[in-house]
Amino acid sequence: MTLTTHGILGAATASLLPGSYPIAWTAAFLSHFLSDAIPHWDYHTHSMKKALNPLMSDFVITRKSGVDIAKIAVDFGLGMFLGYLLFYSPSYNPWLLLGGAFFGILPDPLQFLYWKTRREPLTSLQKFHVGIHAKTRIQEWYVGIPVQIAIILVATGLAYELQNIIIHL
Repeated sequence: MTLTTHGILGAATASLLPGSYPIAWTAAFLSHFLSDAIPHWDYHTHSMKKALNPLMSDFVITRKSGVDIAKIAVDFGLGMFLGYLLFYSPSYNPWLLLGGAFFGILPDPLQFLYWKTRREPLTSLQKFHVGIHAKTRIQEWYVGIPVQIAIILVATGLAYELQNIIIHL
């Protein structure tokens, strides 16, 4: 999944648990892994060196790393912004949604930290992340982007409906 999708799903998850930030943010963090279990498309980064054993992959600095880092930064910013915007409500503290978006994205930056240190607890987290990740990948961007938009629309609609149910309890 793109960081944008993870950020939106993290904010959606957090919006359902406004009474406890630690629980909301933990649920947003876990939403990352659940969404990664769905077959999806990821954009290509030239700096990513994939290995047969996914635990041996790495992000290496190349001449094209600046483009990759810019692409990742825009994706991160879009996830934070849209996660906040789609679930904004005057009744929520902005940190609930921003934290939800951030924690929904966080497992991917933690992979980068794993690649550079290869130490616990990051090793166990990376094993879990790789293990839960969908084995089937959507190769074509023109299929993958609409699939992620559909996932966002379903999750957003579901979150709105659950918020209405919670409000009326």
